[in-house]
Amino acid sequence: MSINQPVFPIYGSGQTVATSATAQSVTVPRDAKQLLITAIAQNQYVRLSNSENPSAASAVDFLIPAGNYRLISKGSQDVLSVVSPSGAGSVHVIAAEGATAA
Repeated sequence: MSINQPVFPIYGSGQTVATSATAQSVTVPRDAKQLLITAIAQNQYVRLSNSENPSAASAVDFLIPAGNYRLISKGSQDVLSVVSPSGAGSVHVIAAEGATAA
């Protein structure tokens, strides 16, 4: 059984990140509860950390398969690191409030 609940994007906070086999990092809103991350091309691995102690994503972190999205809770973390071990790709990330279950 699944229960769908609304997700409320924080419009104006979205960004598209070009990814590669080298981890890329972007700053995300610290006060947002979640991030909605869409893997536009290639499998993407993501890791959240704090700007005071940032860390790079690797292939052992959270997987978002190509063409899929995930809503993840982020606490007070404000740095998103993304890596695409298979080569060039991109992700779209937008801060959000709410929850969803598929």
